[in-house]
Amino acid sequence: MRVGGQRVRVYAVHLETPFRVSDAARQDQVGAVLTDASGFDGPVVIAGDFNSYGVGPYLVRHGYRWLTARVGSTISYFSWDHIFVRHLSPARPARAGVVREVRGASDHHPVWAVALPEVRGGLAAVPAGR
Repeated sequence: MRVGGQRVRVYAVHLETPFRVSDAARQDQVGAVLTDASGFDGPVVIAGDFNSYGVGPYLVRHGYRWLTARVGSTISYFSWDHIFVRHLSPARPARAGVVREVRGASDHHPVWAVALPEVRGGLAAVPAGR
């Protein structure tokens, strides 16, 4: 997608449930996304239903910022819906949350976060080849 003329690679994920596979298997699913994203120099957003909180540290270890790490539960008692970014910075002050007023579309509550282009050397980063 393009945001303000800048290309941004966006992945919407829905990983397998914890009743069917382990956290390690969900990490393998995310690994496929990371492999694809590794070929893109610009900003990347990976967001959706991870059906686990445990996949978050895995994405952080692979260089992603976890914008929704502290938003709280997104389905019953669990925090499974998240947003991760690469080559984007969280807004300051950090802005992220859960929309609890939505009903009927899903058993999960939507999450949101505000991210900005990374600043390198005082200028907003623009992907190579642009």
